[in-house]
Amino acid sequence: MLADRTTFYASLQERLASYKHTAPSYQIGATDGAKILGVSPWDSPWNVWARANGYDMGTPRETEAMTRGQKWEPWLMDQYAARHPDTRDGAELREHRISHPKHDWLVVAPDAGIFDYDAIVEGKTTCQDIDDHWGEDGDRIDDSTSADAASIVPAHYQIQVLLQLACTEAAWCDVIVGYIPTGFPAKWPETRVIKIWAQKKLQAHLVDTIDRWRTKYLVGGEEPDPDASSAMNTVIAQRPAGRQYTEADSNQVDMVVEFRGLDDKIKALKTRKAELSNLIVASAGDSKGLLLPAEMGTEGKPAPKISIQRRAGTVSVNDDVIDHATLLRLLNGGMLRAKSFAKIRAFSPDLAQSLINQGFTRQTRSFAFPRCFNVR
Repeated sequence: MLADRTTFYASLQERLASYKHTAPSYQIGATDGAKILGVSPWDSPWNVWARANGYDMGTPRETEAMTRGQKWEPWLMDQYAARHPDTRDGAELREHRISHPKHDWLVVAPDAGIFDYDAIVEGKTTCQDIDDHWGEDGDRIDDSTSADAASIVPAHYQIQVLLQLACTEAAWCDVIVGYIPTGFPAKWPETRVIKIWAQKKLQAHLVDTIDRWRTKYLVGGEEPDPDASSAMNTVIAQRPAGRQYTEADSNQVDMVVEFRGLDDKIKALKTRKAELSNLIVASAGDSKGLLLPAEMGTEGKPAPKISIQRRAGTVSVNDDVIDHATLLRLLNGGMLRAKSFAKIRAFSPDLAQSLINQGFTRQTRSFAFPRCFNVR
């Protein structure tokens, strides 16, 4: 019974402290699923592995999003209850944890249960353009493997919900997403409700895949496959370092050769990106922006566009008179630190004088450049 697999807590802190991520339990939560499967925008399998093995990973990268979500969750549940008065007892937030009926190492914490947990509710917030990442109010997902599913609910959230459905054995989950716009409270948040139906075969496949990963890498002690994550970098950085050099084997030599070759390719790509940035802005003339062909966007969404923003005093530079990294900061509206000024002056005295003309001084700690364009 669901009640036998449910534990209630007095606070969020108490619930979080109750997880047993290390040996011998190696518990895994719903948000860990996307990390293990390699679709999390924040973390990788190495984050789960490092946590289980006691590595110091610092503050989780998603802390800001989690904090925002915790702040807005009560309001989201109130909005959901107001829109769905048929739900018995509304959608009450509860600090609880529910384990899987067959795998007690898999534990989830949906925001709320409705109809005696025949269905669940999960709240999410976003500060990004909601049309770029979420479907319309009233959309539904019957098949998370379909081509358009990820444009309705981001894939990592779908995995979280499917694991919650697997543990609660609920029939569906209503995801209520709150768009918290820039300028709140002058602009009031928008909410959308999207239904994700249970998909038992897919849920079983996800649980089985995570179970095999857990058995191999956590219980079995193997390391995950190498990747580009900061988590792997953090793990290997905490290992003891010797004092002697060793002869490179043939595989290490090949990797170093490839690594060095990539530097040249990266520089060329950055140069081309900067050149294209200038070309796009210049070719647009006095246009506010460019409307792109519909086929370059997502089906059912407005045509994609490039917005061009101009301000008086914008500096135009040639990519052959300044280092590529600084050029990219200029083109993308970054902050120019005072300590970079000497390097810029060495590359281009004219550019350095242009900065001074615009108000930059040696005492200026940072200087904000206008953003040339944003693709969205």
